[in-house]
Amino acid sequence: ALEIDINRLKYLNKPLFTHDFYSADASIDRKESVHPEFWELISKIKKFALKFSSLKSREFPKKIYISRKNLNTHTLLNEDVVEDYFIRLGFVSIAPEKLDIWDQIALYSQVEQMVGPGGTCMHMALFAPDDTKVLILSPPNWFFNADTILAQGFKDRLCHVVGYQDGFNIRNQEPWTIKLEDVEKAVSQHFI
Repeated sequence: ALEIDINRLKYLNKPLFTHDFYSADASIDRKESVHPEFWELISKIKKFALKFSSLKSREFPKKIYISRKNLNTHTLLNEDVVEDYFIRLGFVSIAPEKLDIWDQIALYSQVEQMVGPGGTCMHMALFAPDDTKVLILSPPNWFFNADTILAQGFKDRLCHVVGYQDGFNIRNQEPWTIKLEDVEKAVSQHFI
């Protein structure tokens, strides 16, 4: 798997219409479990990413805070305060949307501690080493089925801190806040 000649890959940036389409079996049943070969595939993707990453330094930060402050969905209103707290603890703030996918995977594949507001960028923890600890800061309604995949792979190394939001509903993307004291307590129990 993944022993594909890079020159044969085609990137699609618009809809593609085809008469025939073949797809592998689903590697993930998000409500049940992860196929046993899923983790092997993730490992191969990590090696591929390290090979093709454009990051100049191979000295990746070991503690990263994944920022969402440049994004405009389910905004953490006090993210500056939360981010500053983690920077004081020695975390490096990363804006993943400014990196290409190979650089993101390469970065995540070397991290020891990872924290940030919930969302796709935190699901990239799938590419982190087996002993990485992950802390996800979430609005009260933002627990994805995909988080259950992380939970299967990370077991006791994954922790959620749930924030607060006005107008709660199942998929509300309204702004939210989190109490810094709740974050500090989770850090003291999960990371230290």
